[in-house]
Amino acid sequence: MKWSLVYLLFVYNVYTAICSDTTDVFEFGTNVGHISFNVAGTIGNSQQDKLTRIPITVGYCMKITYVRVEVDNKHAPPVVAMDYNVNTITIKYRWHQISTSTYIVTAKAVPIPSCSSSNLT
Repeated sequence: MKWSLVYLLFVYNVYTAICSDTTDVFEFGTNVGHISFNVAGTIGNSQQDKLTRIPITVGYCMKITYVRVEVDNKHAPPVVAMDYNVNTITIKYRWHQISTSTYIVTAKAVPIPSCSSSNLT
């Protein structure tokens, strides 16, 4: 009886680790334009890694219209924000959320109609 309970708990833990989807998706803006930025990374499990800033760079005369952030952390979702003033994504965990996670940031952009490369002078 005792071993069957241990076995069932083991199977449940393996199932939830393999089959559960732990990816949280955060979206900002309107999903139009072409993919202009894509980056993936890892956030460590130290207290210094609990705040991660990812600057988004797009080409000259381009405007970001949409940002999608996927964060995979099996323990808890972070707080994700988009700072449009400096085109930066911020991923923040609470102080007690100490676990490694991964992220993917994808941004779409459209050309700015009133801008051209001749405006560089």
